[in-house]
Amino acid sequence: MATVAINATDHFGLGANFHPQSSSANTVDERRNNKDENGNFECETMVGTKVEYSTTFSYCNATPDIATDLGTALTAFGYVLASGGATADMFVNSLSISFRDGEYAEVTMNGVAYSDGTMPAATTGLVSDVSAAVPAGAGFGVPVFTGVNLGGPPAVSAATGLTINISCNHVMSTDGLGNFFVANQISFTAEADAEYVGVPTSYTAPTGWTADNYSTNDSNESHDTVSWSGHRYFDKA
Repeated sequence: MATVAINATDHFGLGANFHPQSSSANTVDERRNNKDENGNFECETMVGTKVEYSTTFSYCNATPDIATDLGTALTAFGYVLASGGATADMFVNSLSISFRDGEYAEVTMNGVAYSDGTMPAATTGLVSDVSAAVPAGAGFGVPVFTGVNLGGPPAVSAATGLTINISCNHVMSTDGLGNFFVANQISFTAEADAEYVGVPTSYTAPTGWTADNYSTNDSNESHDTVSWSGHRYFDKA
């Protein structure tokens, strides 16, 4: 019988508190060609080879503090080095943290490395400290942003879900042969979506965040709920 592995790969070197659940490494080439007088393709060359990496992790720590445990994935978001445990030197395009009631958090990271061309040798000028986007002490259950008041006691509401998506704008240019030449990371942004059961005393203006939209929902068959979405920006380090 053939032996086929069942495992997931940590492409980003997050460490022992983050257990890979699924991962992928997608190699992409761009085809460049022309046509002859009969419309047939000629002179095809594949250029711009890149590998798109993705890993989803389950977080686990008996004393949860996911912001601290993520370390440089947050304090230097935007680029990782193979020397730090990543599969390759790569630009990190996004990091998503999903907090769920009664469960440990889930983290998904995405990045890209270019095979044709020389990747940067250091993170200088490519990263931002985005750690302030993640509540301190979070990791199990659903945290509450500073500035949100659930009401009470006894509490009149509870946080039931929170997703934080951190991203940047990846700007890349090719050389005369169509291969990777230079890239930069700009416009670092965090976006969040929060859910509550019951109506918090205050929730529309968490500290450091700007609200995009929020709503209350009620019916005669279920508890009142509240949803909120917002964003914040971070400067390059």
